Amino acid sequence: AQDGAVGADGAESLPPVGSLVEPAVRWRFKAGYEWQDDTAITGGGRIGIHRGDIDLGFAAPLEGLGAISVDLDYDANLYDFKGPSAFPDTWEEVHQVALSATFEMDLNNDWTFFGGPVVRYAGEAGADFGTSMSYGGFAGGTWSPSDDLTIGLGVAFVDDIEDDVRIIPLVRLNWEFTSGFSLRAMPTSFNTGATELQLAWEVDRDFEVAAGLDSVVVGEGEI
Repeated sequence: AQDGAVGADGAESLPPVGSLVEPAVRWRFKAGYEWQDDTAITGGGRIGIHRGDIDLGFAAPLEGLGAISVDLDYDANLYDFKGPSAFPDTWEEVHQVALSATFEMDLNNDWTFFGGPVVRYAGEAGADFGTSMSYGGFAGGTWSPSDDLTIGLGVAFVDDIEDDVRIIPLVRLNWEFTSGFSLRAMPTSFNTGATELQLAWEVDRDFEVAAGLDSVVVGEGEI
């Protein structure tokens, strides 16, 4: 660890936070699109949905402390209601943005703690910004019995607008079951509560091919 400076009173002060961040910063960018064909709604009417999402983030180690990562997740949902609807008021566009910061701290060689805050915006186009904000946090732990296997569990609590607190289970898995092939599970969105299950093939040191499936937590009254 980097030594701090000694003040006039003889006490050692901490170094600037910027000096603790190592240069090995990893950036991530993800974009996706989903389309749901017209589906019947219980009580009358039909609905079709177009969804687009963009995820931007970075992760960096903190020397002697663990690691930090920041994620910005944006989802656009375009709804197309048809026929007499069971909903008295229908909607067309819903935008969701979630900003989260994850801090990881190594407890020992096998266990790591992770947690952090979440700030979320969710509202129709033109909705009041202040009433569309919600806040929350998350925490959990990971266990790494070997270099080839990491298992993690956690939970997130996010305040839902005009509803109860939303509870999202967090699952992490990174298992290299044979050389070059890994099975992974990871939370991908605090907007939808999605967890991605992914199969990855490391072609070489700098190139990887992966395919996966997303599961989404759907709350009461949501589609």
